[in-house]
Amino acid sequence: RNGAQIDATDSDGNTPLILAAGSPRDDAWITVRSLLEAGAAVNHTNNKGETAQIVAARQGDVHRLRQLLRAERVDRGARDQDGKDAVMHAVLAGHAPAVAYLLDQNFPWDSVDNAGDQAIDFAYAHMDKACCRAFWERGRFLNHVNSRHASPESPLTLCLGWKDLELMRLLVKEGTDPNIRHRAGLSAVHAAVARGEVAGFETLASIGPDWNARDDLDRTPLEMALQEDNADRLIRSLCAAGADPNLPMAHGDYPLVFSARCLRESVSEVHSWRPVILALISAGAAANSTDADGNTALHYCGKLDSGKSELWGRLRQAGASTNIRNHRGRKPYLHFSSLCKNGWVGFGFLLCSFILGIPPGLVLIANGVGARVLDHAQIGNFWLKRKVERRYRVQNEGE
Repeated sequence: RNGAQIDATDSDGNTPLILAAGSPRDDAWITVRSLLEAGAAVNHTNNKGETAQIVAARQGDVHRLRQLLRAERVDRGARDQDGKDAVMHAVLAGHAPAVAYLLDQNFPWDSVDNAGDQAIDFAYAHMDKACCRAFWERGRFLNHVNSRHASPESPLTLCLGWKDLELMRLLVKEGTDPNIRHRAGLSAVHAAVARGEVAGFETLASIGPDWNARDDLDRTPLEMALQEDNADRLIRSLCAAGADPNLPMAHGDYPLVFSARCLRESVSEVHSWRPVILALISAGAAANSTDADGNTALHYCGKLDSGKSELWGRLRQAGASTNIRNHRGRKPYLHFSSLCKNGWVGFGFLLCSFILGIPPGLVLIANGVGARVLDHAQIGNFWLKRKVERRYRVQNEGE
């Protein structure tokens, strides 16, 4: 019980109390109590600036912390040489019960260390749900974004990552902004789209986010969905929840005509635009929206070499007009395929090189030339057009 001995330090500046606080033994709290009863200094720091309570917090032993807090004039705000306090060390070690206890004992919860980080930032970085909940359940950091992190998160995006949609609903009820932005203006809806979390849309719908929110690049969630692998499914879910398929995209195009142009220009099957177009039509996208060249989706679909019939019929059924002229003065029409215009002519000449093949060869050449003439006259495959529109019961515009 000699004061000089009870607070003696080793080469690292640790007192017996600090060593006991960091001991791996489960019964070390008894030693802590005995040392405190013997008069050990509770706020003494070692060479790293750590007090016994910081070391105990890192160890995660609530019993030791409880004994330390019974001492008089405990410095709850003590920090080590890096500016980290007891709560930060408990979070870094992943000891959620210790974090909760320290917060309940009025330890600082919003301190900033020398690097500019707060305790919650460490919980975010480690995706530590238990530590995050220790703060959130006490009304702390409900709208915090770890903006200094390479991939910032918000409470809602963390819930998406954990697939804990019930926690997301609870957070919004407690005060989390449903439209909180976590990075580059991205909302939770943007994040759900990027992660393909269709299941999260139902929960998001219940918390009332802005389905048409734009990020810093002026993109809506629906615009982001266009580039995803399961774009058609995302689009259907987004529009069912409240996204508007008729809002212009960041570059000024509208989703439907943009998708139709991509389908026309696509040379890869990696991303299929056809189901995207059908999903947009089903969601009520304006069939006559135009791009910078004045083209509608019907202009692009009419030029497809194959598979154009269904899209043409669905677009016409949705109200797409064949009377809209683009900036070149051309109306949309069903073009003949390249095979009809070029293949028939080439094969016809090949047949004509044989005497017996001249009659059918001339027929093929005539058909190919006729297809070119009809396309040049902006009439196109009128027979196919009539057949398709009859099948889809399209009202004749009188053209």
